[in-house]
Amino acid sequence: QAVKNISRLGSYFRTLFSVDFWMLFISFFGCNGASTVMIFSIAQINASLGGDAVKLSEMLSLIALSGVAGRIVTGMAQDSLVRNCKMPRSIFYVVGLILLGASQLVIAGTEANSPSVSLKAGVSIASVVFGMSWCVLGPLSLDMFGNSKYYGTLLSTLYLSAGFASLIFNSAIVHPYYQKAY
Repeated sequence: QAVKNISRLGSYFRTLFSVDFWMLFISFFGCNGASTVMIFSIAQINASLGGDAVKLSEMLSLIALSGVAGRIVTGMAQDSLVRNCKMPRSIFYVVGLILLGASQLVIAGTEANSPSVSLKAGVSIASVVFGMSWCVLGPLSLDMFGNSKYYGTLLSTLYLSAGFASLIFNSAIVHPYYQKAY
């Protein structure tokens, strides 16, 4: 019995040290890091572009609604397309990463005191991708690594990257700039 448990634990560690695991970990780290910086910094972004409390309230509502829509729509779409069209789930993840990069460029290109259409578009796309990334990671890791006794532990390990990303991006990268500005 002990040998059986060690071999199963060995499969967790083999997965943990595989290139596929770390590619997924780092991509989720980057996706959530960029998204959380945008979400946590929306008040500063709004203020720097000359927005008022009403625009900030609109942005916060847009973030919440877009994140939920990203989870619901992506969950339904990926299940349908994977089942009916045999589309790999990794395509959803890659498209999400590309859309996140585009949304960050749209947010960065928004000019001060301009109509907030581009800012709203960038924020909503980034929020959709943020919701989508959480929805896609579980089934994608199941497709990549299989359903084993340690699947929950493996998925929790992947989800740790979001916490690390939030800590590093917000505390170490963005925080010094806010300290200089205020």
